[in-house]
Amino acid sequence: MPLAQRISVQPNRFVAFCACLGVLTVALSYLVLLGVAFACVYLPYLILTETPVQNINLWILMVSGVVVAATILYSMWPRRDRFIPPGVLIDLSAHPAFSSEVHAIAASLGEDVPREIYLTGDVNASVADQGGIFGFGSHRIMAIGLPLLSVLTVSEFRAVLAHEFAHYFGGDTKFGPWVYKTETALIRSFQNIASIGWSGRLPAAFRLLQMLITGALKWYFVGFLRLIRFISRIREFRADELAALVAGSEAMAQGLRKIGGASAAWPTYWDTEVGPILSKGGIPAIGDGFVRFMAAPRISAQLTKIAESELSSDETKPFDTHPPLKKRLAALKKIEGAPLKPDDVLASRLLSSAASAELALVEAISPNIKKESLRPVNWSQVAETVIVPSWRSEVREHRAILQGVRVEDLAGLARSLHRAGAQIPDPKGTLLSPQQRAERAARLYTVAVCLLLLDKGWQLDVQPGMSRMYRGDDQVEPLDMINNLRNEHASSREWAATCQRLGIAGLCLDSSLVEAPITRAR
Repeated sequence: MPLAQRISVQPNRFVAFCACLGVLTVALSYLVLLGVAFACVYLPYLILTETPVQNINLWILMVSGVVVAATILYSMWPRRDRFIPPGVLIDLSAHPAFSSEVHAIAASLGEDVPREIYLTGDVNASVADQGGIFGFGSHRIMAIGLPLLSVLTVSEFRAVLAHEFAHYFGGDTKFGPWVYKTETALIRSFQNIASIGWSGRLPAAFRLLQMLITGALKWYFVGFLRLIRFISRIREFRADELAALVAGSEAMAQGLRKIGGASAAWPTYWDTEVGPILSKGGIPAIGDGFVRFMAAPRISAQLTKIAESELSSDETKPFDTHPPLKKRLAALKKIEGAPLKPDDVLASRLLSSAASAELALVEAISPNIKKESLRPVNWSQVAETVIVPSWRSEVREHRAILQGVRVEDLAGLARSLHRAGAQIPDPKGTLLSPQQRAERAARLYTVAVCLLLLDKGWQLDVQPGMSRMYRGDDQVEPLDMINNLRNEHASSREWAATCQRLGIAGLCLDSSLVEAPITRAR
């Protein structure tokens, strides 16, 4: 392990200035709220006592000021936060290699190891101080996303860990609770005052005071948020710098690039690849599947476009908590960290049993799944155990739409999918658009064609991010065929010839309900 010694960190005066500015901003925010509350009572009282001729409107203004002041004081009172574990707690003693990395990075910055480290289902790593009051009496926690362990190498993972420990080093986690409490106090004050007397039947004096106070608080909150977010971006640059000094600037830069791609790919991967398998009582190798998913040609091409788009702009939005990737990478190039030998083994190897960790995580974040009910499923078994049964169920459910429809008829039907889509009930509680209904119809027709091909001896190969049907050296993409018909890239005659070549000419789309043995892909 090359990170046995504590690194030397030079102080950064600008970062220290921003930290002091943040503390002053938080303190000023409470003074502003107290000042507004005081003014709401004192100014109406002053007007009331200094006016020779009093009337009912002055008394209404006085009462209104007291109500608004009480609302602000109530909104300022800190609430106790309920901690919900973000994932499954990692027992460091059960994962010695992972534990060694965490302790080494902590030692390099002279920081304590968090009391609790969680494995989460997010493409993210984070640290915080949990418990106590405004950070006092709290303890450290850390969250590490399973997708990060899946796509990062050990060297890149060290850099990400160092970045998170840099937030401890810089006191960011101590300052965080104060910012959060202040932000929520301002939001509650604004919302609670705005919600008083929503009916509009309040006296004009009350409505005027309400409008003035909510306007002032909104103006101040926007300024507060812009400044706090600016300070947050400065802290991120500083954490990147320390991570580069600990684990190398190239490892940190490469890690940031991979995290961007993984963030874009993970939701789709989970919903389209993992979710259907979990719903059938199986659990695949999630981390390994994610690596394959990102490497699939279509997915990889999309991620490349996303990365190019992200790197083409260095625009910083006022309320962003993190700087643009382009600026972070440019800053890392200027930092010379200690030369370290790269460790290109995937970080998931640091876990003693990735499969056990993945199972524990799924059970922790999916309360509807009964513990010990999931069975391991190899990705080569997904087609047989999950995909094809779900296809047959889908065709059976919508058999009325497919009944009597021959394969050759799709040449005409594919250009009016909205009609078939209108016959498919919308998901409960959702109103789909005509385009969304057309897409559902296209999927139904595609599934029906795939089942016909399977029953005629074609094979289905399903891997994360890709699927294909083949027979010998012949290979087809049914979705592409349906899309070609939709876009009129294929004539009725050409489609009929294709059906003849595929061996499904003259068949009805619902005939696949007479199940045939499934030939497993090799």
